[in-house]
Amino acid sequence: MIWQNRFQNIIAPVSIAILMASGCATAPYWETTSYGTMKYSQAEIERLPGVSIRNILSSMSENEHNREQIFVRSTSLDGPAEVNRLDGQEDVIVTNRYGQEVQIKIAQITEIKRIRRLKVVPRKKSIGEETTEAGEVLTGTGEVLIYASLVPVAIAMWPFFRAIGLDEGKNDDDKEKASLAYGGMSKEDLVMYVGEPKEKYCREVKESGRDEVWVYEKDKVLRGGRALFISGDKGVVYHTSHNTTFFKNLDWYDCMLTGKQ
Repeated sequence: MIWQNRFQNIIAPVSIAILMASGCATAPYWETTSYGTMKYSQAEIERLPGVSIRNILSSMSENEHNREQIFVRSTSLDGPAEVNRLDGQEDVIVTNRYGQEVQIKIAQITEIKRIRRLKVVPRKKSIGEETTEAGEVLTGTGEVLIYASLVPVAIAMWPFFRAIGLDEGKNDDDKEKASLAYGGMSKEDLVMYVGEPKEKYCREVKESGRDEVWVYEKDKVLRGGRALFISGDKGVVYHTSHNTTFFKNLDWYDCMLTGKQ
C-alpha cells in the first residue's frame, strides 16, 4: 500500500502536466479537449439502450458559470453536428457542419461528445489588488514551469498509472458518463433495457429503506456503470461505479445468496 500511496501523491501534478501538454495544441472544435469534455465511443453507444442515449442527448444545461454543448456523429451525417433538441422518442434535431438544421435518427448515432465550456467574466481590479494578483501570477508561473518539466515523464508513465488503477481522471470520467446514462432509471427499467444483473447486494438504510447494488457483466454496461446503486425510497439509480468490490467490505449482504429478495 505504501508504493500505491506514493504514486497517488504525485499523480495530481502529473495529471496537470499532461493536461497542460494536451491543451497547447490547436484542433477543430470536435477534436479539442475543452473544459469538461466527455466522449461516448461507438462501442459504448452500442451498449446503451435508447432511453440512456436520450438521457445523454437531453443533458445540456447552461448557467452563469458554464455552457454545455453536445455534438454527435451519425451514419446519416457528413461530419459532426450540434444537438439542438429531441424530437419524439426516435429522432433528434441537430445543426450540421453547414449550419443547416436537420432531423436524424437516434439509432443512427455512432458517437457523442459532450463539451462544457467555462464562462470567464472579467472583473475590474482596484489599484490595491493589482500588486497582489501580479504576485499570485508570478507564483503560478513558477508552478507551471515545475509541472511543465514533468510532461515527458508523465506521458511515459501514464500507461503504468492506468494499469495499476491510478488513472483517477478516467475513473471520474467513466463515472460521470455512466451517471448520465443510467441515473434515475428504476429497477424495472434496468431489467427491461439492460437485463438482469449477475449479482445483487443489499443493506438496510434507516432513512431510505433497503438500498441495493446491482453488478453487471462488462459487456452489458459502460465501464463506469458496472455497479449501479439503487435507493430504497425512490427505487432509482443514484450512484454508479466502475469498482464492483469496495462495497462488499461494508455492511452489504448478497441478496441472491441469502435469498432476501
